[in-house]
Amino acid sequence: MSHSYAYLSQGQLYLKLGDEPVRPVDSKFGESIRQRASQIENRNAWKTQGTGAKFMTGGVLWGRGADRDPLEMRIAITGISSGCNPGELFYSLATDDIGGIFLLRDRANDELRLLHTADFRVRRLAAGPGQGSVACVVQHKTGQSSIAVMHSDGTDMREVTQGDTIDDAPRWVPGSAREIVFQSAAIGRNHAGFAVTQAPFAVHKLDL
Repeated sequence: MSHSYAYLSQGQLYLKLGDEPVRPVDSKFGESIRQRASQIENRNAWKTQGTGAKFMTGGVLWGRGADRDPLEMRIAITGISSGCNPGELFYSLATDDIGGIFLLRDRANDELRLLHTADFRVRRLAAGPGQGSVACVVQHKTGQSSIAVMHSDGTDMREVTQGDTIDDAPRWVPGSAREIVFQSAAIGRNHAGFAVTQAPFAVHKLDL
């Protein structure tokens, strides 16, 4: 009996569907972000060339150095999970500027965008089979991460853990639609508020 599976390698998503050969899955959303950055770079090229360079003395466009090629923008898949229903695959994506959560259905090549944001990054997806909920890790710019839960259509995302911690690797307890296990480690900071160390990870169970 042939099985289907998905895996990640260096930020790239690959699918192996039954007896079909392994194929990479390229995100159309990620490619559109890269193309948009390239178009903006071209429109603003005069600012970093010739007399126009004085307007961009910092040499920064879109948060990148002016010598950075937008076509080389990082596009990484940061989490995958089987869906809540058969034939579904969730994955999370992060670029230099934005991140999101997407869904593939029934071996289709078209991705369905469920969520995208520039405020945080999402990784480590974990869908609850048959229950319509997805757990994930929300990575904040300050270094903390928390566990969040959302509906399988990307709505009603809410963070269910908080604190100056690194919360990671959520998994639903088998047979339960309300219990999640995850690992957590406290962040140690100095008097200036900079992270300087991290406590050991411990495994916790959360009852929603």
